[in-house]
Amino acid sequence: MRFNKNQLLFLILILSFVPCKSLLAQSGKFTADVSYPVQAGDNFFSDFDGVVSFDLGYSYPLSSTLSLDGHAGYTYSKYSFYLNLEQKTKTKAHIIELMAGPALHLLMAEDVHFSPYLEAGYARADVSNDDFEGEINSNGINTEIGASFDFVGLEKIDIGLYASYQFIYLEKPEDFENVKHYRNMKWINFGVKTMYKF
Repeated sequence: MRFNKNQLLFLILILSFVPCKSLLAQSGKFTADVSYPVQAGDNFFSDFDGVVSFDLGYSYPLSSTLSLDGHAGYTYSKYSFYLNLEQKTKTKAHIIELMAGPALHLLMAEDVHFSPYLEAGYARADVSNDDFEGEINSNGINTEIGASFDFVGLEKIDIGLYASYQFIYLEKPEDFENVKHYRNMKWINFGVKTMYKF
């Protein structure tokens, strides 16, 4: 998987949100999420079954109620079907994403925060099949809106439950028609996240 110059610059931007510990405020948090992606909408990926999604990121506090978050993520989906009455094949989709955006942290109850967020960035989708040569590759703009309930737990670690809606608008894959059916991906994520405080 290769990245062009613009994609590498965006990766550097994301990684800039994760500076060394000595430069961070004590309230800074590393985050790790795992979620189950559910396909939504009528498009090329609507027949795929979501398997798992992972995110690693950093939350940089701007104030007591606002942070700037960034993360890198990976999503795996699959689509199984029969080539004939006996032979079953599987198409696999691997999605890499780099995202950044603001998040609010609103106190709902003692040790419980409601955190709506909005992120935008870049995504790359690679689709392949076990029984066919070649791979479909496409890049695009990625947006995500969601919210989490964050529970302040141990001294260094918090845990949250979240849901989000994600939309990716891809460049036209080579040899495909320039229609929305092949150019958009939509799914809903249901997941758990952990937040490690310095």
